[in-house]
Formats: sequence, structure tokens, C-alpha cells
Amino acid sequence: MNALDLCLQRSADHARIQLLLDDVLGTHHGFSWSDFRLLQALAQGEGGRLPIAELVALLGVQQSGVIRHLIPLEKTGQVQRETIAGRRWVTLRPAGRAQLREAALTAEATCAEFAGLATT
Repeated sequence: MNALDLCLQRSADHARIQLLLDDVLGTHHGFSWSDFRLLQALAQGEGGRLPIAELVALLGVQQSGVIRHLIPLEKTGQVQRETIAGRRWVTLRPAGRAQLREAALTAEATCAEFAGLATT
């Protein structure tokens, strides 16, 4: 297998796991894998807070894409956007932290099954 074939295979694997996680997380928790990644990134920030610019870098998504993901999360009380000293920040709220904790268990089980690591 050459380098291009390896990259194409990894890309296909990534697409399959993302679709699977989107489906499972959407069904059980009401949000996508991308939303999960965003909440997880916030949870890693000091005090559950990060500047939007840092979310853009961590998620590898344009700022407009991050904002599109934040709007429904904000409407459901999972995150809060605010401007502090001219910088736009996002904070993970308690409801978002609880939702993330529950969804992490589902994501872990799904990833283990996908990777063939699930225990029976």
C-alpha cells in the first residue's frame, strides 16, 4: 500500500466512524459528533471556557462553522457565549457538562465496538 492509498483508507475510516457516531449520539443524546468534540474541547479548557478562536484551531473548522454549532447548544443551555475584554469566549454550562458526561459513555462504547475492542 502506498502513501496515497493509506491516506485514502484513513479518510474512509474517519468518515465511517463519524457517520456512526453522528447517528448514535444523535439518537441517544440529540447532538452530533462535531458537537460532542466541541463540548469535549470546552471541558478541557480552564474553568470549562475557551476563546472562540481557540475552538477554531482545536476543531479545525472555520469560525462560521463553530458558530453554527454553538447556536443550538446555546439555545439548549449547554454553552454560553460572551465577550470579555474584546474577546469572544464560550463556557460549558452545567447542563452541557452533564450531557457530555453521558454522551462520553456512549461514544466510548461505540468507538470500542468500531475498533473491535468491545468486551462482552
